[in-house]
Amino acid sequence: MTFLKSLVLAIASLCLVVLGAISGALALESIDSPGEAIERDKIKQLTSQIKVEPKQALLYAKRGQCYVHLKDWNNALADTNTAVSLSPNTALFYLARGSIYSAMGKRDLEEVDLERAVKLSPDDVQCLRKLAALYTVNHKYSDARDLLSKAISIKSNSAELYLLRAEALTSMRIFPKAVADCDQAEKLEPESKEIALVRSEIKRVQESKPTEK
Repeated sequence: MTFLKSLVLAIASLCLVVLGAISGALALESIDSPGEAIERDKIKQLTSQIKVEPKQALLYAKRGQCYVHLKDWNNALADTNTAVSLSPNTALFYLARGSIYSAMGKRDLEEVDLERAVKLSPDDVQCLRKLAALYTVNHKYSDARDLLSKAISIKSNSAELYLLRAEALTSMRIFPKAVADCDQAEKLEPESKEIALVRSEIKRVQESKPTEK
């Protein structure tokens, strides 16, 4: 599903910088030579701070995000692991580590961490949305639908959530409700090009025969 795949990637990219929102917004820089120099300078500064405050989880998480920007996944994972070990009840650390696992192609570990994030922050729309998107990719459609229904009950003005649920409903072959979600998304964002993609997918699946189990 083109829309879902692009949306999962977009969510993953946003989640890689989510920790910056806690600490005062870590800016994303493009990975070019000047950008790399900036990230490496941040790493040096954070390393110096860590030497002074070695038990400060957020410092490791922030340095981990710098490594993410450099696509140095092993160091990013190592720092985020440390952040999690120092602060195991912080949902955003699991969300960040899940995104790193996603980039490393470890989708099973990504799912485990996103489930932990949702357990710790059950009303966090971002956590619910990301886990639901992954569930849909992993063919856990009813679980995805349930998470998205909860997310919509919290944030009912998000066209994106309705479209994600429409994707899950389409895979479950519940077409009237999928169409209704597209209609609601269109009311919220009438200029969205994604709606036409989802409607097209609904039509395609409707015209196909159900897969035998």
